[in-house]
Amino acid sequence: QAVFVLADFCRPSWAGVLGPPGLTLNCLSLFVAHYSGRRRYPTQYHLWQPFRGGFRFATMHGVAWFLASLALYLTLGRVEVLATSYRGALSGLGCLFFLSELLLVVAVGFFDR
Repeated sequence: QAVFVLADFCRPSWAGVLGPPGLTLNCLSLFVAHYSGRRRYPTQYHLWQPFRGGFRFATMHGVAWFLASLALYLTLGRVEVLATSYRGALSGLGCLFFLSELLLVVAVGFFDR
């Protein structure tokens, strides 16, 4: 997220340079956040378990992955347009990624074995 904020406030033309590393780091952190449940519940938590783990867990995961996919969609192909058109847009994308990662980590606390 810090890479998006840096690209947003330093210079709008840096969006094309700092966008790909920021996107790569955010996608990696999404995987780490999702994988955090595996450490807490090594035998019950699986990386692919659609609609399992309770209602709150599945809802929070759905919202988290929706926010992550929205941020990913807006980042791919539109990062330079957003950076030059709207001041603070890249910081908003970084916040969307952060919120989705936070929801993924918090959802593990609601996992029903």
